[in-house]
Amino acid sequence: MSMNDEIAPEIAALLAATEDSLPEQKSVSLGSEEVEVAPSFNLPKNDGYKEAETAVPVDLSVKNFQPITQFFSDKKNSVFSDPSYYKTALSGENESAQKLHNLLSRYLTCTDQKDRTVYRQQMVPVYWEFIRSLAPKMAASGLPLSKRMLMRYAVVLPSLFSPEQKDTFSSAFIDNTYNEPVFYLDEWFELLGSGKLTLSATDEARPQKKNLTGAAETQHLMQLKNKNQGKLQTAENLLMSKETERAMIEAELKSRIDILCDHQPIPGLEPHTACYSDAQKKILNEITDRLRQLLKVDRDLNSNLAEYKEAK
Repeated sequence: MSMNDEIAPEIAALLAATEDSLPEQKSVSLGSEEVEVAPSFNLPKNDGYKEAETAVPVDLSVKNFQPITQFFSDKKNSVFSDPSYYKTALSGENESAQKLHNLLSRYLTCTDQKDRTVYRQQMVPVYWEFIRSLAPKMAASGLPLSKRMLMRYAVVLPSLFSPEQKDTFSSAFIDNTYNEPVFYLDEWFELLGSGKLTLSATDEARPQKKNLTGAAETQHLMQLKNKNQGKLQTAENLLMSKETERAMIEAELKSRIDILCDHQPIPGLEPHTACYSDAQKKILNEITDRLRQLLKVDRDLNSNLAEYKEAK
């Protein structure tokens, strides 16, 4: 059985016209239809979602959560059964949507297990790039429910659901009926985008990059290069100094060991040799001192080598 036989017909139709690369264009191909790349907020609103009019108030006097009496809704949401879910969820986004589509197409149609593993690994950063482009739109009015469910549950292609999975996700409550200050990802971005919530102390904001172009960027890069070149030269000088010191201590060790291993024959008792002389016993202490010096130099050398590698 081929990979296309294992997936739903509507998926195969969507993947049939996949392009291997994305040129600069105002629209991309998803299946047999053209999808606008430029952001579009005036899209039809799906039923089953009710936009929050005010942010969930946080009552600090409340010490625990309300008990949950119903885990699933009696009324199932039809969004995951919508045949246009995939196209609607990816439409109106930037080129990250086309990248995600192309990569998902290769993954689903690939028969080699090693290639599938590579595609799966590549899909993670591409997916988060797409989510980054989608996040600011959560506060827009009339946003299709499929985009919210993609943000909320990471459901890109519901046709890959098993019947049990589709039933579970379709029965999940859409709204925060308990009014607890616990949000899905799409709800969190909606409240942030609408100004009803601000960044908390633990939220990490992306640092602003300096907009350097042309000559200014070239000058900035040259300054960074010169600064690093000086750091590299300093690290290399320290490294060479410690290597020289190590070589000198090792040379002294060799000469003293040669003296230590030189034993004179005992007259009349040949081939037996004499014990260590007083001078040789003194050398033993010197050898011990040199070994301690070598250990210290080796620690410094290891540190200098790490600094040199970093600068290199």
